[in-house]
Amino acid sequence: MVNTIVLGLALRLHGAKLWWRDDDATRDTPALRQLLDLSATTKIPLLLAVIPKLMDDSLVTLVRQYPLVRVVQHGVIHHNNAPQGHKKQELVADFDSTLLIKEKQRLKDAFGAQFRPILVPPWNRIDDELVKQLPDLGFNAWSAYAHQETDFPLARRDCAADPICWGINDSRPFRGSYRTTATIIRALLQGWKHIGILTHHQDMDEQTWSYIRCLLRNLNQYYVDPDQVFHILKR
Repeated sequence: MVNTIVLGLALRLHGAKLWWRDDDATRDTPALRQLLDLSATTKIPLLLAVIPKLMDDSLVTLVRQYPLVRVVQHGVIHHNNAPQGHKKQELVADFDSTLLIKEKQRLKDAFGAQFRPILVPPWNRIDDELVKQLPDLGFNAWSAYAHQETDFPLARRDCAADPICWGINDSRPFRGSYRTTATIIRALLQGWKHIGILTHHQDMDEQTWSYIRCLLRNLNQYYVDPDQVFHILKR
């Protein structure tokens, strides 16, 4: 399915590392258990983006059993506030930033030392003015998809590869081994040093799971802790 030997050589040649983020966690489900078990068995740390307003106690109880999970904030309630005809976006220009602070505290209280002050905007979109406010809101970093790595105005580390093909008749089919691997190679050629692999545990079919298992198990030595990627200092 994946030529991990070639991909591993490419990672070594470019001096790059992989890291792993999963979005949309809200509660204990079989899919989430499968994901967390995969993290535990491969010993690869996972950045888990939790929707604070939608999470329940079952999620907290489950995640606390997996010390390699780093919990981050996935917006507030994952609600689309964009005008009609625009791409979906929760964190728009007039979004009440105090809600981000409130929900960040909710996550910190729930997950304790597993929480990281990193923001993952729903749909990977956030207004530029809100980004400028993030340091004052208590965030050390943020993460979106397929744009850039930067440290201004604070650390931004995006994911570069998503194995799901979105927006096709509301289905969530596997993008395909060749196309997904090609996005990783493209990121290497563009000079990325931290290549994030993005998953959505609730939306993955068996082909997608198989691809992710292959990447994690066969390229284990190239994965790094998200804490190293984001240079996190806990708050």
